[in-house]
Amino acid sequence: MSEQTTDTVTQTPRVSAAGLSALKILGWCAVVVALLTVDGQLQALYQGSLGRVKGLILPAFFLTELLKLKPVFLMAVVLLLADRRLRWRFASDFALVVLVQAGVASGLKDLFNRMRPDSVEGAGVFFGPMADVNGNSFPSGHATAAWALAALLAAYYPRWRWAFYVGAMAVCWARLQLGSHYPADLVFGGALGWFVAQGLLGWMKRVRARRAEHGQATVVIGETHMPG
Repeated sequence: MSEQTTDTVTQTPRVSAAGLSALKILGWCAVVVALLTVDGQLQALYQGSLGRVKGLILPAFFLTELLKLKPVFLMAVVLLLADRRLRWRFASDFALVVLVQAGVASGLKDLFNRMRPDSVEGAGVFFGPMADVNGNSFPSGHATAAWALAALLAAYYPRWRWAFYVGAMAVCWARLQLGSHYPADLVFGGALGWFVAQGLLGWMKRVRARRAEHGQATVVIGETHMPG
C-alpha cells in the first residue's frame, strides 16, 4: 500500500468524525432557532408557575454560586490531591477548557448583545455588537461553564458521566429559576460548552499522541545509532 493511500485511510475516520460533529452542531443550532420563536412564552410560563416558589430560590442561588471562579478552582485542586492519577494532564485540560469556554461565551455575549429577562427595557431583544447597551443574556455563561466542566469530568470519570450531566442541567434550571436567562440562552450555552470541551479534549488527545509517537521514534533512532 502506498504512503498516500495509507494517509487517506488514516484520515477517513477523522473526516467522518468531523462531519458528524458538524451535523450535531447544525442540529443544535436549529433547535435553538426554533426555541427562540417561543422563548418569551416559555419564560413567562415558567415564571408564572415554579418561578413563584420562594423555596426554590436558595438552592438555585447555591447552584449558581458553585460555578464561580473560586469554587471551580477549589474543585480542581481537590481532584488533583484526591486522585494522583490525574497529575498535570488533568490540570492542563482543566485550564484549557475553563479559559477557552469562558472566552468564547464572553465573545458571543458581546456579539449577540441580548437583554436579560429582568431588564427594564428591551428584555429579550438582540441588539447586536454595535448597540450602546450591556446585554449579556445569550448565551448563558453558567450553562456554558457547567456543560464544559461536565464534559471534561465525564472524559476522566466516564462511570459518573450521568451525574455530571445531571449537575449541569441543574445549573441551567437554577438560572431559569432565578429569572436570569431565557430557555434558548441555556440550551445554546449548554451545547456550546459541551462542543467546546469535546473539541479541546480531542485536540489535546491528538497532540499527546503525536508527542508520544515522536518520543518513540527518537528512542528508536537513538538506539539504532548507539555504538555496539
